[in-house]
Amino acid sequence: MARVWATWTAENPNASKVPPVIPVVLHHGPQPWTASASLIDVIDLPESALAAARDHLPSYRFLLDDLTTVADADLRTRESAVFGRLTFLLLKHGRALSAGRVGPGSLRAFLRSVADLLSLLNERED
Repeated sequence: MARVWATWTAENPNASKVPPVIPVVLHHGPQPWTASASLIDVIDLPESALAAARDHLPSYRFLLDDLTTVADADLRTRESAVFGRLTFLLLKHGRALSAGRVGPGSLRAFLRSVADLLSLLNERED
């Protein structure tokens, strides 16, 4: 965020304000996200000191998109270009696919999802 603002202020030297930056984390790890989505929750201070300093510490929250908790059907219908939806599916399943840790049923479901999205591309070309 600081780099975005530094670049923006360098390009807009007469500006008195900066544009909003909404941080987003796209998680596609092997397990669901368990850490806090708020910076204030990971600052290492005793509770009494944290309470006293809270107004002076950065406390933004980031938007978390945890692909491990999103159903493939929901990924296929997201508001995104077809290649974006394919990317979400590959990010979600790529690690397991490359390690050969996908059972036949899961592999069929994944391939069906990919085929459905690829057929959308073919429909657009027609």
